[in-house]
Amino acid sequence: MNKGTSIASKLVVAVLLMAVIGILGTSAVVEGLAEDGVEWTDGTGAAITHAKPNDATAALFYIQDGALTKLKGGVRVFYTSTVGALAPFSIPAGTVTGGAVQSTTLAADAYDTATPANTPLDAAPTVLVGGSSKTLESHSLTGGTFALISAVTAQTVTVNFNYHFPDSYDSSTERAHVYSDSDSVGEFVAITEVASAGSKTTDAQSTIFVGEVFLSTDTLTPGVADGKVFVGDGDLVTVEYLDSSGGVISTDTITIDDVAATVENQVPADATVTNDTRPRVTFDVTDLGSGLSSSEISLYINGEKVEDATLAFSPINDGFGFLFAQSTEWTETVLGGGFNVKGEGFPFDIAVVATDKAGNMVTSTATITIDTTPPRLDSKPITGSAQNAIVATFHEVLDASSVDADGSDFTVEGANVSSATVNADDGSVVDLVLETNLPTDAKPQVTVTGEILDPAGNAVVIGDVTATNQANDGIEPGVTIDIGLALAVTADAVTVDVTTDEKVSKAKLVVTVWGPAGSPANQNLTMDFTTTLISDASVTIAATDVTGQFGVSVNATDASGNSFDNLEEIADEAFAVGATGSNTITVGNGPIGDADGDGDVDISDVTVTVTGFTATTTAIDASLRTITFTTDGADATEVLVDYSYVKADFVFEVDQTAPTVEFIPDGASDLPDRSPFIRVNFTDDTYPGDAFKAVSLGKADHTPPGGTATSILSSFVTRSDNTYSWTAQNLALGAHKLEVTGTDTAGNSVDATLEFTVKERTVDIALEQGWNLISIPDQAGPDDVNTVFSASEITTVLTYDPRVAGLWTFATRDTAEDTLIPTGGLTEIEASKGYWVESSAPITVTIKIPGITAGAQTLPPAFKLPAGWNLVAVNTPKLTDTVRDADEYFSGLDWSRAYWFNNATKTWESIVPDGDPNAGDAVEATKGYFVYLNKSGTLVP
Repeated sequence: MNKGTSIASKLVVAVLLMAVIGILGTSAVVEGLAEDGVEWTDGTGAAITHAKPNDATAALFYIQDGALTKLKGGVRVFYTSTVGALAPFSIPAGTVTGGAVQSTTLAADAYDTATPANTPLDAAPTVLVGGSSKTLESHSLTGGTFALISAVTAQTVTVNFNYHFPDSYDSSTERAHVYSDSDSVGEFVAITEVASAGSKTTDAQSTIFVGEVFLSTDTLTPGVADGKVFVGDGDLVTVEYLDSSGGVISTDTITIDDVAATVENQVPADATVTNDTRPRVTFDVTDLGSGLSSSEISLYINGEKVEDATLAFSPINDGFGFLFAQSTEWTETVLGGGFNVKGEGFPFDIAVVATDKAGNMVTSTATITIDTTPPRLDSKPITGSAQNAIVATFHEVLDASSVDADGSDFTVEGANVSSATVNADDGSVVDLVLETNLPTDAKPQVTVTGEILDPAGNAVVIGDVTATNQANDGIEPGVTIDIGLALAVTADAVTVDVTTDEKVSKAKLVVTVWGPAGSPANQNLTMDFTTTLISDASVTIAATDVTGQFGVSVNATDASGNSFDNLEEIADEAFAVGATGSNTITVGNGPIGDADGDGDVDISDVTVTVTGFTATTTAIDASLRTITFTTDGADATEVLVDYSYVKADFVFEVDQTAPTVEFIPDGASDLPDRSPFIRVNFTDDTYPGDAFKAVSLGKADHTPPGGTATSILSSFVTRSDNTYSWTAQNLALGAHKLEVTGTDTAGNSVDATLEFTVKERTVDIALEQGWNLISIPDQAGPDDVNTVFSASEITTVLTYDPRVAGLWTFATRDTAEDTLIPTGGLTEIEASKGYWVESSAPITVTIKIPGITAGAQTLPPAFKLPAGWNLVAVNTPKLTDTVRDADEYFSGLDWSRAYWFNNATKTWESIVPDGDPNAGDAVEATKGYFVYLNKSGTLVP
């Protein structure tokens, strides 16, 4: 059996063959085209009945017709001196052997002077010497030579000849037309005279012509004059040979087959695992298109071709059924009749390659495995992730259905097996669960006692030495850690007690206390063992220890190398760094722990990766959770950080920093309210992870203006564990002092003083001599007319109100009593109205405007106004807001115009809406305005 040809080389040969011949198909070889006939052929000249589409290689057809050949005429003129008889003349070269030629001309545009055999003469040339016809002694049609029977002396020799040339007809001559069922327009195709059917070499006398056209599945092909005809599977493609008038002389057709054969019922199937070393192979190959030849169907096993003679087949509908079987085991070498298959569970391929008559190729591959080796425990089992778990690993994947779920296939020394499960991620691993816990240092014997199979059906050998093992200890030691203090200050001793459930040597127990950088408490503790399982140590807090969190990292390794630590590992925490050079980032968890278990927390405990490269770490602060590193990367580089942090149960805090204080209000501005609300906020969150933020208020003394300090601690209300508030009542005007003391959980105290001034709100309004149109920006208090306008220079105050009888209310000064008398019914000044005020001289009046009392049930102002003219104020409860855009201020009103009086010029100034509430005319506080409303509305200042 010759298996020297691999599947890879077979496929390469097939692809190359397709590239050469373009369109594959079979029929009889065309031995000679009939005159006036046309035939579709493959690249070798064999007639075909089917073809596959191909955009890279053209389909070929040949036409036989002597009428398509044409002759051309030529003239060669020699101007000779003396030429002897029988001297050969050369038409191509224009020379005479042994004679003299003064000059020569040639008129024959297609004549091949370099290779005259390509354009042979049709007959002996006609020769005139000096105008007289001469008899030739000899001539050569292919060489283009002749000789005269007589000599020539100084004569003109004119040679007339006809010659053949390779004829061709471009597509515009419309002699060959190709079309398909899918492309009825098709293409007119150029044809060229060639040596023979199957050749593309041009020939001047063959009378055989070749045409080339691409049969394309490109949907853009129809109707495009690009040498392509659009085809679909099953299409009939016709070539017509036409005469010069467009009449059909001859036709030939082929059928398009664009679907490869189908390989079905392949046994063994893909992914089969078997212990049979010479399995029977069966498969069916069918094709509904061009059909199949049994000789074009091959079988490859492990890359080796099966001899065709050993591959049995029988016809089935539209194809063949195949069978291969042999007595030689496939695991034998090729020379020994096998296929070099490994029988130890290594997968290999069984491939069927089939090519239909149109040239469509299909390869069907099944990957199978021959496994003749029984499963065995590949290494010692290990105790698993829990004390009642054991992991048993076999040397190969198991048949999971053969492993009893109740664990009865296994026995474990010292405990009963309650369940056995084949691992979902690794089919060679069986996870055993025991009814009771094993000691953490246990190494029990594990024995396979039941039938366990691999996927090939091989069974483990019961009692074989490979099936009985003493387990390795795979359980990390159990460790209990107790931290003596959660919060410490100077001179406190923080104890660390470590208890293990199995023996751990002193060298294998590393306890690292680490917190803020530079703290004396940062150290590798030397543990004192009171028993083989219990050890302790302590660290005393110095005054120079920095406030912050201290993490206690514990790393314990048992005699079998199983390690415990109390850290949480973080991988690839991402940061965006916006600059090159040195950068400091703060990780999200802490304090950072002793990941490598070497007794300190340093740069070796973290890994910083910048765009795939490890950066240089220069500093770490475990408590602040900061990592400093350098990078040469571009701006906004992504940084990934790997680190570990100490879990919360193993952290203690050192707090040697007093809290800070914030007063609200802070006293920077005068308080217009005599009953203000004052809040005291203490902040003790001075480091990341601070769990002791409470600050108690231990002192609160109030000193009024000119008075003595009095404790008001009982007047403060606790808002939170670090926020307190005082609602003062009827404070005196003037400077006040509030002194407080706060103490945090660690006993750190802070004293702070708030100095504030209580001062009434006032507004100053300048009055010119004569009449002034003014308003008060908020409600005056007191609001009676004599208190607001008490100056003796003010003689009259009046206002306009369309809702009262007479429209005007006013008060005039009684000079004898020096008081304003409400002769016109005006007794109180309102913040919603404008007022005419007459003064006998320029003066400035100061008007008291009290603030809103804390807790008062007060709504923002809103003033209802009737249609028509209204005299209104510019109301601004925030006295610093002195200018408002007119459209914004009157935004709730349908107004058409407003006026104010300019006392300096004694003129009226007009304001109209401009529709823009952010720009335009403005209204000003302390001025009064007459505004005309198209309809009633509410002014909401």
